[in-house]
Amino acid sequence: VARDRQFVVFALVSILLVLSIGHLGSTLSVFTVDRLGFSSAQYGLLLTTNGIVVVLFQYPVTRVVSRLAKSTGLVLGSLLYVAGYASLGWIGSFNLALLSIFLITAGEVTLSPISSTVVAECAPPDKRGRYMGFFTLSQTVGQSLSPLFGGVLLDAFPTDPRFVWGIIASVGLIAAIGFHLWGRLKYQSAAVDGDLDSLKT
Repeated sequence: VARDRQFVVFALVSILLVLSIGHLGSTLSVFTVDRLGFSSAQYGLLLTTNGIVVVLFQYPVTRVVSRLAKSTGLVLGSLLYVAGYASLGWIGSFNLALLSIFLITAGEVTLSPISSTVVAECAPPDKRGRYMGFFTLSQTVGQSLSPLFGGVLLDAFPTDPRFVWGIIASVGLIAAIGFHLWGRLKYQSAAVDGDLDSLKT
């Protein structure tokens, strides 16, 4: 897997993205309950909203984004995440927090199916399990680091959440740029190989 440059770049950019988006169960809980004064039930409702939106919209959104170029879908999903997390720096009410969660979940339902498709398309037919395992490992690295990342930011900026969520969103923006550059790398490689089917992705 490590010899596949395109796939390794995709996995590394995915680590960056997960470092930015993996805060629903950690940083967000501390921020909403301890900093904004939400009740535990309200925080639970935010997570419930995330789950309901996924259930209701995952299938129709997947049908729509399947028509997009893979790199375009990855960038779009990343930017929705960026918008959702950046907006948390300015919320002051539960209703605004629900709007932020909706944006974050929109990024989730856009990005998740595309990521799995990219892994499947990058992998040779006899190595798909290996590629998926490598990708899952990269996701786990990001998920493991994101609570530490968020905690450090909460300690560093105890009174101004705009810096906390702005920095988190900035990492997501870097990942979006990374996916765009990955798409160009994939396009150039396909052009060299003369693989017209790959050009469509």
